[in-house]
Amino acid sequence: MLFLVIFVCTLCLNIAGAPWWMMVPLCMLASFFLARKQENAFVTGFLSNGSVWALLLVQQVVTSNTILAERAARFLGLPHWLMLIVITILIGAILGGLSTYLGKRIRKDYNHYILKKNNF
Repeated sequence: MLFLVIFVCTLCLNIAGAPWWMMVPLCMLASFFLARKQENAFVTGFLSNGSVWALLLVQQVVTSNTILAERAARFLGLPHWLMLIVITILIGAILGGLSTYLGKRIRKDYNHYILKKNNF
């Protein structure tokens, strides 16, 4: 469930033209309300955001015939444009995973604080 929510919402935000960093609060909020296990939160965010970024990058590469990717890779000193694609997908996936983990961690700490406060 969490995977689909993050995937669809992140894809819609990117298609609508929102900045790339908007996925971070989205992942945090989705994880805060929907994540069940803290251990799976990172993997879910990693895979869902990595999938979205891969899908959007493939669309970008196909429409530009790799011209933009080749120029950007050459500018950054990378030997091949596919390395730029892989690095970009990893950056998006890691950010998604960390923000999803953080959302679940905030929920866990919040619940712990509320339960501890109500016991006194």
